[in-house]
Amino acid sequence: MQLRRLVDAAGLSCRALEEATSSARSDSESACFYSKSQWGRWLNGESLPPRKAVRRLAEILAAEQIDAAGLIDLWGRAFAPGDTGGTWTGRMRPRQLPIRAQRFVGRVAQLATLTGLADQVTASNGPVVIVLEGTAGVGKTTLAIQLAHSVCGQFPDGQLYVNMRGFDPAGRPMTVSEALHGFLDALGVAPTSVPVGVDDQAALYRTVLAGKRVLIVIDNARDADQVRPLLPGSPGSLVLVTSRNQLCALAAEAARPLHVEPFARDEARQLLASRLGAGRVEREPQAADELSMLCARLPLALSVAAAHAVMRPGFPLAALTNEFRSRGLDLLETGDPATTIRTVFYRSYQHLSDDTARVFRLLGLLPGPDISVLAAASLTGMPIEKVYSALDELARAHLAEEHLPGRFKFHDLLRAYAAERARQLDSVADRRAAVHRVLDHYLHTAVAAAVRFNPFRTALQLAPLQAGVVLASVPDRDQALAWLEAEAPVLLPLTCYADVNGFHEYAWQIPWALAAYFHRRGRWGDYVTTQRTALAAAQRLGDNRALAHANYQLGHAHAYRGEFDAADPHIRQALELFRDLGDRAGEAVVMNGLALTLERQGQYDEALPLALEALQILKAVGHWWTQATVENSAGWLYAHLGQYSKALAHCQQALSLHHESGNLGGAADTLDTIGYIQLQLGDSAQAKTHYDLAVKAYRELDDPSGEAHSLNWLGDALTAQGDAHAARAAWIRSEAILDRLSHPRGEAVRAKLARPDSGAEPGSADSGDSRGEPEAKPQIAKADSGRPGIAR
Repeated sequence: MQLRRLVDAAGLSCRALEEATSSARSDSESACFYSKSQWGRWLNGESLPPRKAVRRLAEILAAEQIDAAGLIDLWGRAFAPGDTGGTWTGRMRPRQLPIRAQRFVGRVAQLATLTGLADQVTASNGPVVIVLEGTAGVGKTTLAIQLAHSVCGQFPDGQLYVNMRGFDPAGRPMTVSEALHGFLDALGVAPTSVPVGVDDQAALYRTVLAGKRVLIVIDNARDADQVRPLLPGSPGSLVLVTSRNQLCALAAEAARPLHVEPFARDEARQLLASRLGAGRVEREPQAADELSMLCARLPLALSVAAAHAVMRPGFPLAALTNEFRSRGLDLLETGDPATTIRTVFYRSYQHLSDDTARVFRLLGLLPGPDISVLAAASLTGMPIEKVYSALDELARAHLAEEHLPGRFKFHDLLRAYAAERARQLDSVADRRAAVHRVLDHYLHTAVAAAVRFNPFRTALQLAPLQAGVVLASVPDRDQALAWLEAEAPVLLPLTCYADVNGFHEYAWQIPWALAAYFHRRGRWGDYVTTQRTALAAAQRLGDNRALAHANYQLGHAHAYRGEFDAADPHIRQALELFRDLGDRAGEAVVMNGLALTLERQGQYDEALPLALEALQILKAVGHWWTQATVENSAGWLYAHLGQYSKALAHCQQALSLHHESGNLGGAADTLDTIGYIQLQLGDSAQAKTHYDLAVKAYRELDDPSGEAHSLNWLGDALTAQGDAHAARAAWIRSEAILDRLSHPRGEAVRAKLARPDSGAEPGSADSGDSRGEPEAKPQIAKADSGRPGIAR
């Protein structure tokens, strides 16, 4: 209480004590920092201040003409440590843990894991060292302090805490010697007894801790060298380390790393509810979730955003979300470097090498969930080895994450910060050149993948590559499909980005390359969305060839979704454009596309002449690979008009051409059509055989849409054979795939499954026979989509 009495006599607040006794931001070799919260605990008698803090206070009080000469002696009498059987004999043990968060939420799984590790201390043959790593603002320190308070009872000999200031933008990191001086001071070692050299200080520190059970928190460490000398040498202690960097060296020395992720959705909601009240969040759950996403679910950003909402109690959360969307990082300014997101990110950014800082900035220019090393090399114009090293450095600094081998990502707040730095430090010309290079990477690789995915497609003529562009290798169909699967989430937003930023050629050509892939994978929504962007870009260019392709693809996508009114004008516009261009093969392809639109509406009489005319054009120009597709279309239409012999003749010709060329997709489509014809002729055995072959081919192609449709018709063939059980199994498989694709035809399959016998007579209206109301069967759509000329 003597400490409190003297401070009150001087009229000093805790804030004044913090400012007067701290020198953390000076260049002094004895720099230290004593926060106002620490002074509050010391004045309340919750813990004993270090000797250095008492000395500084005595100097301040003496300047105020207050007698404080006895403070150091009083401190010595209050804390005179000794060692008897591993326990402290002094009246106070070090209790240096900062206050825990008053409204701690989430982290249940991580706390359980960490508590389990803490419980292993007694069984370990050395100290248990846990390293909490993660990006800036993710809540590493909060989690460490929460854990420390929950397990501190297991460490009766005290708790030590030090902030190593590894990323302090205003001052230098704390030296190991300073940290050891602070710990030894707290452990009761007289300053005159502390040796000069760091190695000797560390040895004394380990000696003092020998046989004791102490919890040590080393916060905000920059690297392993800041941590090693502060580790005890004997078992019985727990060390918690937090860092923005990956401390791989410590992990190699048996430390237990734990990556701290941004909050999950429910945790983010809990944090907002704890600050704003559950009622306010429950009234606007969508706005709360969007606000969480805009904050990248970072606890620090969420806390700042919540503070803005608290100060505006009458504002709906949707209004705050809209403001965030327009102001971004500006909304997260607090005026306090410790909580301002820009400053927090800068503390990590400032330590990057020049090349890595440039890579980080340029990554912020692009939308999309992640980026490959090859794309990053193209973006930056750097050699692959050099860019990989830079990405590794970003990952170690938790400014990016290698979430898959060779693929890196960062959250949207870091992206916004990186883009902001790019605008500040990189010229407009440099930024545009970087975007141009990466668009070249994606477009040229996408076109190569599209041709590998369907080798019977005529590739676009592309402009030459920019210098510094690196392409991905897609030597076969499997690797092309793998590349498309990995990059489609990037290419979707990149297409819009290209159009908005004036790269209109890329904005229509990338969708062209994706068309067959989206069709075969049943991604109709993405198909329509990208082709709308392509059409808008083609209109801005005023390029008739681009307009012809984009109109056809958009019409085709609408037709396959059953949106015939939307499809018809685009397909007819494409037909006019190809005729004006003198592109006979393109004209034939679009005529076949118009035929499929009419077919799907049951207008077979109108559709057949178009398909036959398209067939004659293709024969005349020698487009035999596209001819095979249209032969199948003609066969399908003849079948629906009841002319089965003509239908089979066209399909046999199509199948022969597809087998000759090795076009498995075309063969699968034709086998499906022959199965339908055989079913109408009453030969259920032949129908089943052809549908089985079609299903197998579609599965080999990894074409879920085609597989689902053939399974549907296979069920009809099995019903005709009297095998209701097998038919039901086929329909169930078809329904599952169509539901996964969100395809409307799933309802027709469910209707078959709902019938009492789970089967239908072939030739009935329910089975899609031409003599009744036909089921909307997409055979022509499948046959032309993704084949040469269809997405020309």
